[in-house]
Amino acid sequence: MGDQSRRREGEPRSATRVVIGAVAAVVIAAAAVAIGSSVVSDSGAGAPPADQSGTTGEFQPVTVVGAPLQPRGDGDADPAAGVEAPTLTGKDFRGREVVIDPGSDARPTMLVFLAHWCPHCNREVPQLLEWREEGLVPENLRVVGIPTASRNDRSNWPPSEWLEGFGWPWEVLADSDTREAAEAYGVDGFPFVALIDALGNVKTRWSGERGVAGITQQVDEALGRL
Repeated sequence: MGDQSRRREGEPRSATRVVIGAVAAVVIAAAAVAIGSSVVSDSGAGAPPADQSGTTGEFQPVTVVGAPLQPRGDGDADPAAGVEAPTLTGKDFRGREVVIDPGSDARPTMLVFLAHWCPHCNREVPQLLEWREEGLVPENLRVVGIPTASRNDRSNWPPSEWLEGFGWPWEVLADSDTREAAEAYGVDGFPFVALIDALGNVKTRWSGERGVAGITQQVDEALGRL
């Protein structure tokens, strides 16, 4: 710092204080913008509103058996690869029981975690439907959609009508209001996919948009179809 930190001879002390105060104000304002923008990122929904009235059926209780998976993170290697996937027991939006017990039926399973308010999810769901319409889904692959992080103060509420509007063709397990299913699978972004092999072990997980070509490649590589 040296001479730069000393007040120049003859310079009014008040002028120095004004400059320092202005710089501090800019720094504080920038920090506020950064914090505010992170709250609505697709990596999380933020704290749910205190009033979740009118949410009957949109959240369902979920029971988890097994150790929760580590979050996927941004690295190339998935820390959960090869790990036994937890079992989920819950219900769809109509209250019908849905059990996800990977490996119990010797079929691979693909879990698709979606948030109704997420713009990436709104673009990726049509891609998943096209993936199916083009006959690219492996015949024995079980696909389950898991609406999670739902909020009645965000766009496209309620999630049941949101998915129905797309014509979602696969099973649905509605997550609880405490996101137990998402927490069990280490969900750290949306959309989030967990692909589990026929033995019940995690093959791969990914988040974000992939499109038809990307989904096909991820699934085929994980299931050894390439």
